[in-house]
Amino acid sequence: MNDSRSKNSSSNGLPTMSKTLWKLQSLLFIILCCLNSFGQVPDQTNKRAEIVISGARFTGDLMKHWIKEYEASNPQVKFVLEDKGTVEFSEADIIIHGHHPSKAQIYENRTYISFARFAVLPIANVNSPFAKVYAEKGLKKSEIKQAYFYNPLDRIDEKPLKVEFNAYSRIQQASAPIVFAKTFGYEQTDLHGRLISGTDQHLVQSVIKDPLGISYAPVALIYDLGSGILKEGLIVIPIDADDNGKVSSEEKAFNDLSSTLNFISNNKYKNLPVSDIQFSIKKQGTSQAVNRFLTWVLSKGINDLQDFGFLKQEEKTIEQNLSDLSKNSF
Repeated sequence: MNDSRSKNSSSNGLPTMSKTLWKLQSLLFIILCCLNSFGQVPDQTNKRAEIVISGARFTGDLMKHWIKEYEASNPQVKFVLEDKGTVEFSEADIIIHGHHPSKAQIYENRTYISFARFAVLPIANVNSPFAKVYAEKGLKKSEIKQAYFYNPLDRIDEKPLKVEFNAYSRIQQASAPIVFAKTFGYEQTDLHGRLISGTDQHLVQSVIKDPLGISYAPVALIYDLGSGILKEGLIVIPIDADDNGKVSSEEKAFNDLSSTLNFISNNKYKNLPVSDIQFSIKKQGTSQAVNRFLTWVLSKGINDLQDFGFLKQEEKTIEQNLSDLSKNSF
């Protein structure tokens, strides 16, 4: 009996041990896979959601402020403020539009959300002959046309300006020149003078450096946002905002940021270049992170608009946009 058991064990020993070893190896493999998988979970959980923002650069200070405020309480979100062309413009998570896009400019795959308004004003070097004449007198519509727009037919029956100046404008299509030109019945291509390749900030700097310089700029770039006073070397040229043929004392309220914004927000004048600012987001595939950020902007961020040279949007528009965002599905 004992010999039989021993013989049976020796004859089946190798297969039995091999089977056991195979089971142990399989179990070890499963354990290692699980450990590896568990080890990767924190990386996935801690990965920051990225939001790429592109568009109108004159909103840069405001956007940087909002990003800093939002990231402080939402460290899981990372923002990329795109201004170097490394991301395809139309593929940005959020695009900022400083004017109403034409039909040809509208992206059919994006939703547009108005969140603020901005104004574009005529500016001049504070020591220029132009400023000495028109800073107090102001510009009537006919004089604005002569100073800023190239169209000889408009000047046949008008007295030419008898003051020396150098007008600056932008080469690239952009919101500020589009809004400024359309207010007076023109297109950006009708603006004349020395064309600058760069941003609105480059226009401002050109005027400051040139003792004969005049141009136009968004309010956010005309004033020092810390003190609220005009940037050194600049002056705003008042305009006949209500188009009644004269510039009243009320239309000269541009000495500081607060007065300027109050005047613009309380009046809807024909000759006052003002436009909505819009976000656009993808109709399909917008992330929860983008939706939450825009909801924060429309509910809390907009309280900072005037500090950065912008005007609030109408309350009913904000409420509608918040409602639309709350219904957004992912």
